[in-house]
Amino acid sequence: MHQPSELARTEPDPEIQHLIQASAIAEVDQKMVALLTHDKLSEIVQLLPGSWLADDPGFADKDAQRAAYREFFLRRAQSSHTFVQEGIRARSSYV
Repeated sequence: MHQPSELARTEPDPEIQHLIQASAIAEVDQKMVALLTHDKLSEIVQLLPGSWLADDPGFADKDAQRAAYREFFLRRAQSSHTFVQEGIRARSSYV
């Protein structure tokens, strides 16, 4: 049988360690939103080599695939507040 002192932890469970590190999530989000502008995301996606993009009959060409990626990332960036709120909620229930 384990003694309570043996079960005491000095570190949080590894499963929730990332939640503790998330204490600055709103601040980081503000910085990232400022950095990842429409132009910056377009620039980044344009750097994707064509060889990284699989042939997909749903797109006319590689540029159309890049445009779809750009739109996806733009929507995610515009919805970052949703992810921030969920991170804050999860953190508050464990920390």
